[in-house]
Amino acid sequence: TVQPTLMFSHNNRMIGGGATGFEHRFYTSASNDMDTYTGATAAQFYVYPGEGQRIVGGVSWRGRAYFFKYPRGIYYLDDTDTTIANWVVKKLSDAVGCVGPGGLISVGDEVLFLSPQGYLHALSAVQEFGDARSSAVLPDELGVFLRENVNFLNLSKTRAAYYDRKKKAIFAMAGASASVNNRLLTIDLHRRDEVQAGWSTRDVAQGLCVKLDETDGSSYPLIGTDGGFVYKLDTEAHTKDSAGYTGQWETPEVALFPKGTLRANLRELELVFRPDGDWDIDVEVHRDGALSETVQFNMQSTGAVLGSFTLDTDVLGGLTVKNTRRRIRGD
Repeated sequence: TVQPTLMFSHNNRMIGGGATGFEHRFYTSASNDMDTYTGATAAQFYVYPGEGQRIVGGVSWRGRAYFFKYPRGIYYLDDTDTTIANWVVKKLSDAVGCVGPGGLISVGDEVLFLSPQGYLHALSAVQEFGDARSSAVLPDELGVFLRENVNFLNLSKTRAAYYDRKKKAIFAMAGASASVNNRLLTIDLHRRDEVQAGWSTRDVAQGLCVKLDETDGSSYPLIGTDGGFVYKLDTEAHTKDSAGYTGQWETPEVALFPKGTLRANLRELELVFRPDGDWDIDVEVHRDGALSETVQFNMQSTGAVLGSFTLDTDVLGGLTVKNTRRRIRGD
């Protein structure tokens, strides 16, 4: 019995491939019948058996079925002809490949996939004669970061999902010394000209998917842990098992002057926020790549709320936007 390691739907067919012993072959079901893989309208194809080790991923994108090999090789099925006998597999690139079935995801009108070299790639940017970096997303930032923080021996166990409601691609992978997927890499795709990445160390996600809530029509990510629990992410409660956790973000580097040819004294740092509660934000200030100092802001309102203040005594406060400044030093 042939047991494929990957399956996806394409043009009213189900396609499966990568089975043990048939690492370079895929099968298409009969037209409009995803349970039948024999007969005149079903077919099987070889994908360049002399290249790569095996087929590890596939996706239907922009009307074509694409196949990814490990460690290198991307191919597609030319099925434009009405006669199956005239269908043929063609090569897109042999410069880059995919880590495994869970290492690629369709995100709207794009496909993101993780290569064995630790780069995140966009399929639309893959070129026939391009190198392994030409299609990479933030190669200098994400490439270096992943190589330092991910266990490459478990990279094939990466899982991915697209949270379309917030336009975020989520990749679950193992940390540098971990054997389970205890790190979540998120790619914010709200702005294609300025992709933002996030990194979470809070959860273990051996399983990852996005589920539709039939009660209100919204969707949300689900993760399955190595302990057998299923968690719903992106909830109103900012706790896990009734306990808080640390969140942090990093701003882009800012050149105070063009090309950094002048020196400037640092004077103050301003934080604009909504005073929701008694929470502290610690801000690390880095000068020329080195940690200079840490300043703390408290997000609690210092005034009384309208309806509960005493005239001539309390300062009127509330949930309005607040500006707070702290002294910083150095140049």
